[in-house]
Amino acid sequence: MAVQDTSGIATTARSASFGEAKWDRVSRQLTLRGQPVKLAWRLGEALNLLVNARGNVVSKEELQRQIWGEVQMDDSIVPQCIKSLRRAIDPAPGGGSYIETVSRAGYRLAFEVVDDAEAPVPAGAASTSRRNFGAWWLAASLLALACVGAAGGAYYRHAGKREEATALVERGYRLLRSGNRPDGNRATLLFREALEIIPNFPGANAGLAEAAARLGEMDFEPALALARRAVDSDPACSECQSTLGYVLGVRMWRWAEAGQHLRRSVELEPARASHRIRYAEWLMVQGRLEEAAREAIAATKLEPGEPRAWSILAAVRYFQQRYRDSIRESDRAANLDFFHPSAFVWAYRSNMQLGDDVNAVVARVKEVNAVDKDGDTMLTRLLPQYFALLEARGRKAVVEAWLEDVGKGRPREVHRYNRATWYMWIGNQEEALAELEAGVKSRPYQMIYTAVDPAFAPLRHKPRFQDVVRKLGLSL
Repeated sequence: MAVQDTSGIATTARSASFGEAKWDRVSRQLTLRGQPVKLAWRLGEALNLLVNARGNVVSKEELQRQIWGEVQMDDSIVPQCIKSLRRAIDPAPGGGSYIETVSRAGYRLAFEVVDDAEAPVPAGAASTSRRNFGAWWLAASLLALACVGAAGGAYYRHAGKREEATALVERGYRLLRSGNRPDGNRATLLFREALEIIPNFPGANAGLAEAAARLGEMDFEPALALARRAVDSDPACSECQSTLGYVLGVRMWRWAEAGQHLRRSVELEPARASHRIRYAEWLMVQGRLEEAAREAIAATKLEPGEPRAWSILAAVRYFQQRYRDSIRESDRAANLDFFHPSAFVWAYRSNMQLGDDVNAVVARVKEVNAVDKDGDTMLTRLLPQYFALLEARGRKAVVEAWLEDVGKGRPREVHRYNRATWYMWIGNQEEALAELEAGVKSRPYQMIYTAVDPAFAPLRHKPRFQDVVRKLGLSL
């Protein structure tokens, strides 16, 4: 029986071939000339829509609706996505592009799509993208669902169900780690669907744990309970060990226990870059920068197309005060995914440390642009504004504008760590300390970097700073 995919085109096979490429609809894996190609999640969804359209035109409106849902985006977002996709897969046989632009209509594949003679696409995997992914409250209900069916281990005998659930979990992790809430909400539903296939599936429980830790508020106990359940169900699940380490470490600041699970995840699956990325971050937070660099480099070699691998290496280089190296690695991450926020964080911080205010401003605006996913809107609106301030009154004026941009309500709480570093760059140590002390309470993610950030070097001897580091569970 044919399965209706998100594009409205009936599909029957798990994979399809076109030109010199092969596309797996379930795992969202592209193979080009026999070699796997790593695609950012949105690029994979765009390619999936084009493949399933079988040479028919997919409109810009359809691409935006299927990939970004009801979130209002700038008109340039789809062309930018297609441009990134072309950069990843071209040239096509004959030297042209795999994707044709049809004026005032949209885009289509330039090659015939042939379904491979393989098993049908699992219905859940084909239909998930079409759903209306709701608000975060849905994730809260998943804890109860995850606890149902402790006897579900019998399903493991069914390879087809396990394969389908695993594919959903892997897609969920890719979405979740893109760094924004709409994708995180989508991910929670994929994890839920996997649990419907195999109750108490460890990978799905771990996914829900990470979603709760990333998207929830400051009560991380439900996330911890799910992560422990996943590890208890399958201690050999490397993703489960990694997620438990993540929740214990960066969310609960229980670093010693976190390190045990993160090391275990690498031991169980040393060839998975995501585990080494997390372990590198743990080492980095402890001040073990040479070891962190080795893990980060290993991650870039395992998955050279993974922007998170290059951005964690950029972070290590920043903390090593190798600022130009950090900028170079940040550029590599940005070239892989222009909307990966961490690709620009370490570039603007490194430029600030180098005293290069112009490039610091450019990188900071690119970070804001990546977070908001506004195409080039932020670049065209904010850059002239900040450059005018920089020319008129120097660094202090720009930093004051940044502080004002996130000066109220929830944004202020989320940016406590950033605000502290900005105050340091204009020499206001008292305000920087006040922001760090407030950050201990609001717990923005970046607070874990406090002990090793060179921006705070002038504060290291101050008792207030030492008290902040102690409350983070770290040492100087």
